[in-house]
Amino acid sequence: MILLTYIIYTFGEYYGYKSLSSTYENIKTLKKIYNDDLYLIIGADNLIELNTWKNHTYLLENCKFIVFDRNGIDVKKYIKSFFENYENKFIIKKEEENL
Repeated sequence: MILLTYIIYTFGEYYGYKSLSSTYENIKTLKKIYNDDLYLIIGADNLIELNTWKNHTYLLENCKFIVFDRNGIDVKKYIKSFFENYENKFIIKKEEENL
C-alpha cells in the first residue's frame, strides 16, 4: 500500500522525472513505478472539488481516497450523491483520528 497526500509533486524530482503538474499525471507515473494500491489523503474540502480535478474518473478508478471529515461537510452524503459508483474507493476518517 502506498500512501500519498494530495501534494505529491516533488516525487518526480526524486525519481529523476520532470516535475509533473497534476495529481492525475503523478498518479499515472506512480502506477508505472509501483505495483501496489495507491491512496490519496484529502480533506472533505478537497472532496467537494474532486469532480473538477483533471481526469478525476481515472483517479477514482486507480486510487483509493482517505478523506478527513472536516468543515462540517457530510462526507458520506456527498460521496453517495456524487460518487455512488465509487463508494468503495473512499475511507472516511474523523479529523482527530490517526491513519
